[in-house]
This record gives sequence, structure tokens and C-alpha cells, in this order.
Amino acid sequence: MNRSLLDPFQSLELPEQIEEYLDHGNARCVAYNPFGTLLAAGCQDGKVVVWDCATRGVAREYEGHSKQVTCLRWSKSGKHIISGGLDQCAVRYNVEKGAKDATVSLDAAVVSISVHHIQPHVCVASFAVGSPSRIDFTTKSVRAVPTVLLDAEAKQTKGAAQNSLLSAIALCDHAGDVIYVGQTRGTIAIVDANSLRFLDVIKVSGSPRILSLVLNSSGSHLAAICYDRVIRLYEVASFSGRAARRKSFTANEVISKATGRHQAPKAGSALLGSDAMLKLVREFQNAVERNQWRSVAFTADSEHLAAAAHSKTEHIIYIWNRDFGNLTRILEGPKQGVVDMDWHPARNMLASVSADGQIFLWVRVYRENWSAFAPDFEQLEENQEYVEREDEFDVNARAEAAPGDAPAGEEEEEDVDILTLDPDLMQDEDPDSLRHLPVHILPHDPPEASDPDKDAEGKAAAPAAEAVNEELEPSKSRPSSGGPTAAGRSKREQSSRTLDEPEALPSKRTRQ
Repeated sequence: MNRSLLDPFQSLELPEQIEEYLDHGNARCVAYNPFGTLLAAGCQDGKVVVWDCATRGVAREYEGHSKQVTCLRWSKSGKHIISGGLDQCAVRYNVEKGAKDATVSLDAAVVSISVHHIQPHVCVASFAVGSPSRIDFTTKSVRAVPTVLLDAEAKQTKGAAQNSLLSAIALCDHAGDVIYVGQTRGTIAIVDANSLRFLDVIKVSGSPRILSLVLNSSGSHLAAICYDRVIRLYEVASFSGRAARRKSFTANEVISKATGRHQAPKAGSALLGSDAMLKLVREFQNAVERNQWRSVAFTADSEHLAAAAHSKTEHIIYIWNRDFGNLTRILEGPKQGVVDMDWHPARNMLASVSADGQIFLWVRVYRENWSAFAPDFEQLEENQEYVEREDEFDVNARAEAAPGDAPAGEEEEEDVDILTLDPDLMQDEDPDSLRHLPVHILPHDPPEASDPDKDAEGKAAAPAAEAVNEELEPSKSRPSSGGPTAAGRSKREQSSRTLDEPEALPSKRTRQ
């Protein structure tokens, strides 16, 4: 949709109700492409379905997993989709060619995928148990992303055993410099994407388990779903391009520095102090019902934060104002829990997945405002009698132009520029990006030529089959002695003869 045609006052408002639902397979996760023109859904049967957001129809369908697809993400250019599933595989699809590119086997089921924005062939996969892995689909190499413990368990757990006990969620930043790793013991580690060394470790108050990490569109804010039913919002320090010049640490150096003479605080940076890379801004929670959260997403303008409640029988989504922290809206859907959700990157439109696999599209109810097209248009609350002007419907009823005014009709004769493109509202758009799927014309198969020998055999076999049917059903093929009488046959013959011979009908003169 052309955003310049939308009402600027209504297009920025939040969605209100479900406009439509998409039902094709049993969806488990969804993700919009960077331009909002396509919506990808991972299904329980291992397929990835791509929907066209304009037509609301299925545009592509890929088969890459043998079990349920648990997560998927688009590349920045929109040309590739990377998905992970319960079959312990990560699959990369080429959307432009409509085929599967590569498959990498892993050691555990994948629960989260984050694609590198600069290198689309690189992603970070997270697992239910164990450290995340950095995957390169070009070389099919897998490198473990380091994790670290800062509590007393760090003294008792060393080496590989430490990584096996930890479960972490990893997320790539938009610049491609660092990887955010949310860990079990309530810490968020910032790891250099190239050297895989620690740049900073942020401790969360109360040490709750980090369940999910989400960045906004600009990469300036990070939202973390924690196990203590609180969503914490962090502001990302402006360190883009300086990660290489920052001091990095190994896991042992982080532990020794955090547990040494100057112990780390209960909350905040364990390595950099006031110069932390993440600073806590606000906390969001439902203080009344104390819901656990299933998914979180930023709006297109990053002014609001949406979170889906973790419930099996309620489809509820809460929306808060990011700056003030007040609850702005509550969206209530059908009696089915929310499995996953994603916000449209260019519009205030939300896609949520229900427990039964349907995808709901939440939009705002737009109300017609005709005065926006004609300022002198008056909206009537009740019927009014219209008084017609005397020259309203005259052929040459034109008002005389005032001195200095342009001749009537001059604006209508201006040339319309249909070649110049308006600047795109999307930020950092790649000129080689893929917005829409290419059209593939399928070849038309000609009808099969008939075989004259088979036709002759069929014609010869038809009378024989009819003869067999007559022998098997004599009552239907031949009249019995108790059949219709001669009088009955004559009546049928007369009626058929009358219908076949129009001259037997009475003429108009005879009826007169």
C-alpha cells in the first residue's frame, strides 16, 4: 500500500481488531520481510509458507524440515529465509529462486534464529539446552558462542560442563558487530561477532532467566523477557564501529574480574561500570494478573512495545508506551493462546499466531473522512433539504475569473509526472533487495493425443457391454407381459408426435 495515501493521523495509531485470519497448515511462528510485503510462517509439518500481504494468498511453499518449524527469520535484503526446527537442522531458502539453498545439521533442536544483517549467509542459532552456535551456510561451519557464569556456580563448573549446563538466547545486532546473549543466571553478555570474546556482561536484578531478546528497527533499544514475569527495556550505547577498539575478555577473565576484589554490582555492568553497553530504561509487567510473557515486539516507529501473554485459553496482547511506560491498549482475540507474533515493519499492523495454527492480522478500524479530500465538504448528521442554485445545471455556467487569476482549467491541463519515484520511507534500503516474489510462468501441457487403435477397441466393446447389460437386467431393457398396453403406447406416441410436429398445434385462427 502507498503510505502517502494514508491519513497521517490514523496511520500512526495502534491496531484495534482482527481484520482477517490466514489459515494454511498449522502455523507455529511468523516473520515479516523487511519491507512488509511478504509474511513467512513456519508450520508444524516442517513446511515454510510465504504469504503475499497484498492479496492475502499463499505465494510460495517450501519443504525443508522433517519436523515442526520452531523459528524463522528473513535476511536484510529479503532474498533469503533461515529457519530452525525440532529436527535439529537449520535450513536456508532462496526466496528469489524458490528453492532450498543449504541445510546444516546441529546437536539440538533450534528454538531461536537471528540472521546477520551484513552477511546473510551467517546466523546465530539458540537451543533449549546448551550454548548458541554461529552458523556459516557457505562453509557449513558451526562455532559455539561463549557463555559465562558470574555466581558461585562458576567456581564449581568449568570447561565444557559449564556450557552444557547453560541455556542461552542469542541475537545479532543490526550493525553486525556484536551478539547479545541472554543467559540462564540473569545476565546479558555482549560478545564480539568476529572474535567471539566478551565485551561486557550486564547483570539483571534478581538474576532471572532470560527467555527472549528483541531489538527495535533502529537497534537503539533492546527488550528482554525475563522469567520473573517482567519485560526489561535497555538502551543500547552508541558503540557501532568501535567494537574492534574496545577491550575484550575471555570467559576466565570475566569470572576473575567479576568475582575478584572489586565484585560486580547486583545489577548493571560487571566489567565496565558506568560505561555499560546496556542501560536499563524501564520495566513492563502486569502487576494485577502477573502474566508470563510468550513474545514481545516493537511497533514500526518504536514508540510502543507489544507483548503477548503466555496463556493456553486467552489471546491477549498488551501494548505499552515506550517512553512513559503506561499501558496504552489491550487486544483480546479468540479463546486460544498466542504462540508467536510479529509487528509489520512499515505500518501499525500486527500478526499473531494462535494455538490452533491460525494467523490473525490486527489492524486499526479506519473511518472515512471526506473533508480531507474536499475542505468545503460538510458531513451531515441528519437529512437536510438541498436548495438548488438557479444556474447550477446550466451548460456554460462558469464564474467569471477575477483579474490576475489563472484561466479556468489551466491546472487540469498540467502534465502529470508518472516517471519520478517518491523517496522510500524504509531506512537503509538495499538497491538489490527483493520486495516482491518474481512471477514464474508454468509451461502449458498439451492434451494427450488420442490413440485410434484404443478408440476402435472402445467403440467395438461398447455394443458388447450393452448386450451384457440387457441380459442381466431384462426387466429394464425389454417390456414384460404385464408391461404398458397398446392404448398407453399410443398415447405416448401421440404426445411425442405432437411435440415433434409443430403443424399439429392449433393455429391462432382455430383458437379464435
